[in-house]
Amino acid sequence: SLQGISEDFTRFVDSLIYASAYCSNQPVSEIRTNQKTNIRDDGVDTEVRWKTDIAWLDWFDVPTCWQYKATSKRNIDGSKLKKELKKDYVKGLIRQGYGYRFCICDSLPATVKETWESILCKEISRINDKAPKPKVITADDLSHWVNHFPALIVRFFKSRLKETLHIDAW
Repeated sequence: SLQGISEDFTRFVDSLIYASAYCSNQPVSEIRTNQKTNIRDDGVDTEVRWKTDIAWLDWFDVPTCWQYKATSKRNIDGSKLKKELKKDYVKGLIRQGYGYRFCICDSLPATVKETWESILCKEISRINDKAPKPKVITADDLSHWVNHFPALIVRFFKSRLKETLHIDAW
């Protein structure tokens, strides 16, 4: 079911966020998640209340709110991106200065990613003209991110890796 895929994607991205918190000495108590994709979230799947200046964690240079979409890019257009930002909780966090992160389980050409970020930026500036720039995170970005955490690769992609040992495990 699509709901099962959505929940798997949510667990995967949330695990990346929790692992990143651990690696940057940030409190996991300052991460608010919603694992159930059938519960209304008002535009925020995960709220991260901390920030870090670790270079490879640049998505966390400000407190952030994350919206996950376990779908194809074909199912997202400008009106759907704007609709995500009209929800009360996400608007409230953007007013407080949170960075918006739109995370999709698909690859995007650079031009599409830039277009989406531009659409989000224009809409966010209507909510808070001093808000941090939004970022679109794709499956390609997630692939690079998860490579910092071999245990998560095994956990989420174990069907292909069950006979493989990470080099440090040897």
